[in-house]
Amino acid sequence: ASDQYLNKYLLEYGEGSSPASFEQIIEGWTSVAGGVLGTWETTGLSGSYIIRLTVYGKVGDSVTTSVVVTVQNATDPTKTAQQQTGLPLTYAVPNPFDRTVTAEIQFGYTLAGNFATRIYLFDLTGNLAWQKSYSAGVDGGKAGVNTPTWDGKDLFGAEVANGIYLYQVVADQAVIAKGKIIILK
Repeated sequence: ASDQYLNKYLLEYGEGSSPASFEQIIEGWTSVAGGVLGTWETTGLSGSYIIRLTVYGKVGDSVTTSVVVTVQNATDPTKTAQQQTGLPLTYAVPNPFDRTVTAEIQFGYTLAGNFATRIYLFDLTGNLAWQKSYSAGVDGGKAGVNTPTWDGKDLFGAEVANGIYLYQVVADQAVIAKGKIIILK
Protein backbone atom coordinates (compact mmCIF):
# COMPACT_ATOMS: atom_id res chain seq x y z
CA ALA A 1 0.00 0.00 0.00
CA SER A 2 2.27 2.72 -1.25
CA ASP A 3 1.58 5.48 -3.72
CA GLN A 4 1.89 9.25 -3.74
CA TYR A 5 -1.90 9.45 -4.09
CA LEU A 6 -2.66 7.13 -1.15
CA ASN A 7 -5.38 8.41 1.16
CA LYS A 8 -5.68 5.35 3.40
CA TYR A 9 -5.79 1.56 3.42
CA LEU A 10 -8.04 -0.93 5.18
CA LEU A 11 -6.85 -4.45 6.07
CA GLU A 12 -9.67 -6.84 7.04
CA TYR A 13 -10.43 -10.53 7.43
CA GLY A 14 -13.55 -12.64 7.00
CA GLU A 15 -14.33 -16.24 7.85
CA GLY A 16 -14.89 -18.79 5.07
CA SER A 17 -14.52 -18.60 1.31
CA SER A 18 -17.36 -16.06 0.89
CA PRO A 19 -17.54 -14.06 4.13
CA ALA A 20 -20.84 -12.36 4.93
CA SER A 21 -18.90 -9.70 6.81
CA PHE A 22 -15.33 -8.61 7.49
CA GLU A 23 -13.61 -7.58 10.71
CA GLN A 24 -11.08 -4.76 10.62
CA ILE A 25 -7.46 -5.61 11.34
CA ILE A 26 -6.13 -2.10 10.84
CA GLU A 27 -6.86 1.14 9.05
CA GLY A 28 -3.74 3.06 8.04
CA TRP A 29 -2.97 6.40 6.42
CA THR A 30 0.77 6.03 5.81
CA SER A 31 2.32 4.41 2.73
CA VAL A 32 4.00 1.05 3.40
CA ALA A 33 6.45 -0.39 0.87
CA GLY A 34 8.06 -3.75 1.64
CA GLY A 35 6.90 -3.68 5.25
CA VAL A 36 4.12 -4.88 7.54
CA LEU A 37 0.68 -3.37 6.96
CA GLY A 38 -0.78 -4.85 10.15
CA THR A 39 -0.81 -7.88 12.41
CA TRP A 40 -3.72 -10.27 12.87
CA GLU A 41 -4.19 -12.10 16.17
CA THR A 42 -5.35 -15.64 15.28
CA THR A 43 -5.31 -17.29 18.70
CA GLY A 44 -8.44 -19.40 19.02
CA LEU A 45 -9.25 -19.22 15.29
CA SER A 46 -9.20 -22.17 12.87
CA GLY A 47 -10.35 -22.65 9.30
CA SER A 48 -10.35 -20.80 6.01
CA TYR A 49 -10.27 -17.00 6.01
CA ILE A 50 -10.00 -14.25 3.43
CA ILE A 51 -7.68 -11.34 4.10
CA ARG A 52 -8.78 -8.29 2.14
CA LEU A 53 -6.76 -5.13 1.48
CA THR A 54 -8.54 -2.06 0.13
CA VAL A 55 -6.43 0.96 -0.81
CA TYR A 56 -8.22 4.31 -1.19
CA GLY A 57 -6.82 7.12 -3.33
CA LYS A 58 -7.03 10.85 -2.66
CA VAL A 59 -9.42 11.34 -5.59
CA GLY A 60 -11.98 8.80 -4.32
CA ASP A 61 -10.81 5.74 -6.24
CA SER A 62 -10.08 2.40 -4.58
CA VAL A 63 -8.40 -0.92 -5.35
CA THR A 64 -9.15 -4.17 -3.49
CA THR A 65 -7.19 -7.40 -3.43
CA SER A 66 -7.81 -10.55 -1.40
CA VAL A 67 -5.97 -13.70 -0.42
CA VAL A 68 -7.32 -16.95 1.08
CA VAL A 69 -5.45 -18.29 4.11
CA THR A 70 -5.94 -21.35 6.28
CA VAL A 71 -5.47 -20.92 10.02
CA GLN A 72 -4.70 -24.01 12.07
CA ASN A 73 -4.45 -23.61 15.81
CA ALA A 74 -4.24 -26.16 18.57
CA THR A 75 -7.56 -26.90 20.25
CA ASP A 76 -6.37 -25.19 23.42
CA PRO A 77 -5.20 -21.62 22.81
CA THR A 78 -1.74 -20.79 24.11
CA LYS A 79 -3.12 -17.62 25.66
CA THR A 80 -5.72 -17.68 28.41
CA ALA A 81 -8.23 -15.03 29.25
CA GLN A 82 -7.27 -13.44 32.55
CA GLN A 83 -8.54 -10.63 34.65
CA GLN A 84 -6.83 -7.38 33.80
CA THR A 85 -4.64 -5.76 36.40
CA GLY A 86 -4.58 -2.11 37.35
CA LEU A 87 -7.51 0.04 36.21
CA PRO A 88 -11.15 -1.14 36.10
CA LEU A 89 -11.65 -4.58 34.58
CA THR A 90 -14.58 -3.46 32.51
CA TYR A 91 -16.94 -0.57 32.12
CA ALA A 92 -20.45 0.05 30.88
CA VAL A 93 -21.37 3.49 29.55
CA PRO A 94 -23.55 5.40 29.97
CA ASN A 95 -24.14 4.30 33.53
CA PRO A 96 -26.78 4.97 34.71
CA PHE A 97 -28.47 3.96 31.46
CA ASP A 98 -31.44 6.22 30.70
CA ARG A 99 -33.41 5.02 27.67
CA THR A 100 -34.88 8.49 27.16
CA VAL A 101 -31.35 9.81 26.52
CA THR A 102 -29.60 7.00 24.62
CA ALA A 103 -30.64 3.80 22.84
CA GLU A 104 -27.77 1.52 23.89
CA ILE A 105 -25.25 0.88 26.61
CA GLN A 106 -21.70 -0.05 25.61
CA PHE A 107 -19.55 -2.54 27.49
CA GLY A 108 -15.78 -2.11 27.30
CA TYR A 109 -13.13 -4.69 28.10
CA THR A 110 -9.83 -5.98 26.76
CA LEU A 111 -8.96 -9.59 25.85
CA ALA A 112 -5.42 -10.99 25.58
CA GLY A 113 -6.44 -13.15 22.58
CA ASN A 114 -9.44 -14.21 20.50
CA PHE A 115 -11.89 -16.08 22.74
CA ALA A 116 -15.51 -17.19 22.57
CA THR A 117 -17.04 -14.70 25.01
CA ARG A 118 -20.41 -14.21 26.71
CA ILE A 119 -21.92 -11.33 28.61
CA TYR A 120 -24.54 -12.22 31.22
CA LEU A 121 -26.88 -9.72 32.88
CA PHE A 122 -28.71 -10.62 36.10
CA ASP A 123 -31.29 -8.81 38.19
CA LEU A 124 -30.67 -8.47 41.94
CA THR A 125 -32.58 -11.68 42.66
CA GLY A 126 -30.14 -13.62 40.48
CA ASN A 127 -32.47 -14.16 37.52
CA LEU A 128 -30.86 -14.05 34.08
CA ALA A 129 -32.26 -10.99 32.30
CA TRP A 130 -30.08 -11.05 29.15
CA GLN A 131 -27.10 -12.78 27.62
CA LYS A 132 -25.15 -12.50 24.40
CA SER A 133 -22.47 -14.72 22.86
CA TYR A 134 -19.59 -13.46 20.74
CA SER A 135 -17.44 -15.67 18.52
CA ALA A 136 -13.66 -15.60 18.83
CA GLY A 137 -12.22 -12.91 16.57
CA VAL A 138 -15.26 -10.58 16.34
CA ASP A 139 -16.07 -7.53 18.47
CA GLY A 140 -16.93 -8.94 21.87
CA GLY A 141 -14.52 -11.88 21.47
CA LYS A 142 -11.48 -10.44 19.70
CA ALA A 143 -7.96 -9.75 20.94
CA GLY A 144 -7.64 -6.20 22.22
CA VAL A 145 -10.37 -3.72 23.10
CA ASN A 146 -13.98 -4.91 22.73
CA THR A 147 -17.02 -2.61 22.81
CA PRO A 148 -20.22 -4.66 22.34
CA THR A 149 -23.56 -2.96 22.98
CA TRP A 150 -26.88 -3.81 24.65
CA ASP A 151 -30.22 -2.17 23.86
CA GLY A 152 -31.76 -2.52 27.34
CA LYS A 153 -34.05 -5.41 26.37
CA ASP A 154 -34.35 -8.79 28.06
CA LEU A 155 -34.13 -12.30 26.59
CA PHE A 156 -37.65 -11.92 25.17
CA GLY A 157 -37.21 -8.48 23.61
CA ALA A 158 -39.01 -6.49 26.31
CA GLU A 159 -37.41 -3.50 28.04
CA VAL A 160 -35.97 -4.47 31.42
CA ALA A 161 -37.44 -2.80 34.50
CA ASN A 162 -35.74 0.11 36.25
CA GLY A 163 -33.21 -0.97 38.82
CA ILE A 164 -29.73 -2.31 39.41
CA TYR A 165 -28.38 -5.16 37.30
CA LEU A 166 -25.18 -7.17 37.65
CA TYR A 167 -23.18 -8.26 34.62
CA GLN A 168 -20.38 -10.75 34.05
CA VAL A 169 -18.03 -11.07 31.10
CA VAL A 170 -16.97 -14.70 30.57
CA ALA A 171 -14.11 -15.52 28.17
CA ASP A 172 -12.31 -18.83 27.73
CA GLN A 173 -14.82 -20.29 30.26
CA ALA A 174 -13.64 -17.95 33.03
CA VAL A 175 -15.29 -14.87 34.54
CA ILE A 176 -12.89 -12.08 33.61
CA ALA A 177 -14.96 -9.07 34.62
CA LYS A 178 -17.99 -8.03 36.68
CA GLY A 179 -19.90 -4.83 37.12
CA LYS A 180 -23.20 -3.08 37.89
CA ILE A 181 -25.57 -1.16 35.65
CA ILE A 182 -28.32 1.17 36.82
CA ILE A 183 -31.32 1.27 34.46
CA LEU A 184 -33.59 4.33 34.34
CA LYS A 185 -36.51 5.03 32.02
